[in-house]
Amino acid sequence: MLAWFLVVIVFALIVVLLAHPFFRKQESYGLVFTSVPERSRRNLRDEKGSLILALKELDFDFETGKLSKDDYKKLRDSYEARAVEVIKQLEALDQEWNHIQKQINHEVEQSKGLRKP
Repeated sequence: MLAWFLVVIVFALIVVLLAHPFFRKQESYGLVFTSVPERSRRNLRDEKGSLILALKELDFDFETGKLSKDDYKKLRDSYEARAVEVIKQLEALDQEWNHIQKQINHEVEQSKGLRKP
């Protein structure tokens, strides 16, 4: 009896693990795959949002007396420094993306010019 129970549990776990990719929410924006830079951008945007939320919560905790002034300053400085890093990384990715877009547009225009009689 216990053996059948274990077999059923193992089988159920296998089914769940195999079916999971088909049911999870995907943000592919119509693309078959997501490029590494796009995943990096998404991760950085998520981190930026988390940092902004953490800063708001930190301010609230300080205002309600849950944090000392020293702890508040240390944490706030740390969060702000990381937020600046994240924003710089996002800006660098945006510049890289704009450069790639310009290259693509230039190559498309060149190929159009080559096709015209």
